[in-house]
Amino acid sequence: MPLINPYQEKYRIILIGIGKNTDEERESFCSHLSGKYSISHSLLRKIVDQCPIVIKKNITRKKAESLAKILKSFGARVWVEVKKDAPPISLEFQNVGLHQLVLESASLRTTQSGAWNLVGRVKNIASDTLNDIWVLIQLFGNFEEFLTFEQVPFAFNPLPPGETVPFKAIFDGDLSIQKISIAFKNASGMPLAALDRRKKVEWMRVEWEEGDEAVMSIELTKPPQLIPFKTPNEETRKDASSGLLSQDLQPLKPEVIQFQVESPLAETPKPPENPIEEPPPKIVSGTTEITEKTEEILWIPFEKEKEEIAEVPPPLPFYKEEVIEWEKQERISESDLTQENQPAPAEVPPLDVSAFEEASQLIQEIVEKKEEREGDPFSFHWMEEFIRSIEAYYRGHPDPFLSWFRSRQDEDKLKNSFSSLLTILVHARFDQIDEPTKGLENTKRVFQLAPNPNIPLDEIPPLEAPRFFLGEQWRDLFHRAIPRLQQVCRDILQKKKWEASEIQRLIQVIPHMSEKSSRKSLRWISELIPERVDIDFSNMPVSLNKNLYRVTCRLGVMDPHFDFYHDSSSMGDLKIQAFAKSAFPQDPSRIETPMTWVGSEEDEGHCLSFQPRCEGCLFERFCKKLYLHFDPSEKGMGRRKNINLFD
Repeated sequence: MPLINPYQEKYRIILIGIGKNTDEERESFCSHLSGKYSISHSLLRKIVDQCPIVIKKNITRKKAESLAKILKSFGARVWVEVKKDAPPISLEFQNVGLHQLVLESASLRTTQSGAWNLVGRVKNIASDTLNDIWVLIQLFGNFEEFLTFEQVPFAFNPLPPGETVPFKAIFDGDLSIQKISIAFKNASGMPLAALDRRKKVEWMRVEWEEGDEAVMSIELTKPPQLIPFKTPNEETRKDASSGLLSQDLQPLKPEVIQFQVESPLAETPKPPENPIEEPPPKIVSGTTEITEKTEEILWIPFEKEKEEIAEVPPPLPFYKEEVIEWEKQERISESDLTQENQPAPAEVPPLDVSAFEEASQLIQEIVEKKEEREGDPFSFHWMEEFIRSIEAYYRGHPDPFLSWFRSRQDEDKLKNSFSSLLTILVHARFDQIDEPTKGLENTKRVFQLAPNPNIPLDEIPPLEAPRFFLGEQWRDLFHRAIPRLQQVCRDILQKKKWEASEIQRLIQVIPHMSEKSSRKSLRWISELIPERVDIDFSNMPVSLNKNLYRVTCRLGVMDPHFDFYHDSSSMGDLKIQAFAKSAFPQDPSRIETPMTWVGSEEDEGHCLSFQPRCEGCLFERFCKKLYLHFDPSEKGMGRRKNINLFD
């Protein structure tokens, strides 16, 4: 089976309704959209009469948001929903005794370098404090083949009753993962009973940024004049002449969900008869969630209408549903929509297969016409000056580790390539972002011991611990990581030429090696032992953070009102990657450290969130000084929720 990438997310657009769903509002929506995009008025009318309806599914977030913004500007109410394809995650030892922990969340993610991150959150529900608890994660491939495992301690120790704690494990990105198992144990290896209370939703509604552009209000228009009637064949030939539906788009088939809701009516209405003479569809059964007692069955297209969005409620009793199955069956959780504002049976028009096919054509026409109006890639007249400023930063900020390492080389303390590379990786693991001086001090204490095989724990000197760890615990974790550090060094030295992302994935499997630290290690390897390891940085992406985003916006590279950042496919990320590539084609990520430093809220940073200190800034001579009255990163990255304990 192919490698499952959790960032291969599938999005869909649901047209919930037009304004308050009056006939005047629907007519105005169809008239304006038809006039601007030259789309058949009758086609649009068929679609809006089927609301709520899926306009398109299995598309990228960029396309989904683009269409949603366009429809929203004409008065439509739309939802953007996401579905992630990821291997199933199971919880072990749920029935071994009194439950002491609750698994609240667990998800598999991938870093920009391609390594796997399993991130979760667990709560102590025992009456006592829990000490020295570890998380055991096992990975399986095809046919239940065991691939590898990792065990990581809780970030907080001890864990008081009622408190929650996150955990994270990193794995090699080349693994083809089909199943994941999670278990909890204490320091002696005894498993702990845990409950699984993760919320499992197939399609999840996502927030999407609408920008600051004005939203077109619904303008009520007079009913259009009667036009000569055309036969279906004539209209079909006219619509087909546009020919904008690409070969790769597969038109959606209609889907109907049979709901049971509370109603004062005594009789159960029958479903509307299908006006199209076709064989009756196949009926299958399924389950979903509902909160009210049921008495009546309503037939409505796809999903119920909703004025406001509610959070997904906790699990509730199940009820039976029946779904009409077409070429592709899709089940929607009823808990996603409230019982309010459901259309009455008489208001629901019969489903028309052509409406779904035409909806696929609608999204293609709108998106293609929008993309035709997009301009060419941007360019900046101050690019050369920007490059000189980046180089000036590196000259003015020498790295103390580089100086120390070279002095050890001069003293012949690093005997060979293995010792040199191992020292770099040991320091990268110790170099946590909060206290880098402690990392260098730890490296000085252990770099001569690290190459030795089978080092006893008592030979390792006391170490300075970062936040969330005790000194003895940090020492024990380093002792456990030494075999993996040595193995990674041997793997790297097997060849000379490496792609940056490839070698970073290999380095990130080292326990407690953060993404930021692994990126630092690549710089050190390239600069300190280039004759032994040659790293190609040309395809290394920039790791975007709030400081860098803020500086980029104020330089004029991005607009925080439109160039939002939420993942590697968002417009904000695409623009910063293109900008970095144009500045440093052979090493785009070279801009990271200087621009992050300029936007730092501490130390010598200049581009602060509010009241930036432009005088003396690295980019003062050519910066456009935009968006000074607010923090661009809060606008463009305000909904980003990535947590990394070690970055």
